[in-house]
Amino acid sequence: MKNTLIVSATIVSLLSGCAGMSKGQQTALGGVGGCAAGAALGILLGGGAKNAAIGCGAGAALGAATAYMLANDPYTQSVTQQANAWQQETGASTEVVKASQVVENGQNVQRIDSQKVVVPNEKMVSGKHLAPKAKQQLVNAKSQSAKVGGNVHVICPASATKTVLNDISNTGVTYTQEPTMQNGYVVVMSRNNEGVPL
Repeated sequence: MKNTLIVSATIVSLLSGCAGMSKGQQTALGGVGGCAAGAALGILLGGGAKNAAIGCGAGAALGAATAYMLANDPYTQSVTQQANAWQQETGASTEVVKASQVVENGQNVQRIDSQKVVVPNEKMVSGKHLAPKAKQQLVNAKSQSAKVGGNVHVICPASATKTVLNDISNTGVTYTQEPTMQNGYVVVMSRNNEGVPL
């Protein structure tokens, strides 16, 4: 049971970029991704081809179910699509900060409560100002999050200039400057009741 939970948690993380797909695509990709994750964890936890095969089968089932569950929640779908857009437009890395399991329409669904996007300095800033693509993504994130009961907050490095901070503020999102951060900007998208996870 413990191993199953590990596989499930891993697959949730791996499949957090699937919400923009159709449910059929999500389920198919979930099965493939789940098989790979399950096989790898099967070897890691038990060793040998037998455990890899068992892990693959269990992972495929869990992966398909998990991908399907992520698609059922409007906020999860929206925030995942936003994270995908950040990746495509700025090369940012994304990470689910907090997720929870709830029941919607009689089904157990995995929903994302907080999503983190880490944007490199060179993609967030252009010259003395906020880079155009980053600015547009912040505007989009603010608009889309408001529709599904979410908020957007940017954690800025100590090196962020007042001009860049003003540009961020002008997009409508909030920000804080973290003295210990040297590089990169962290965009945190979370449900209104979650606050800003640091």
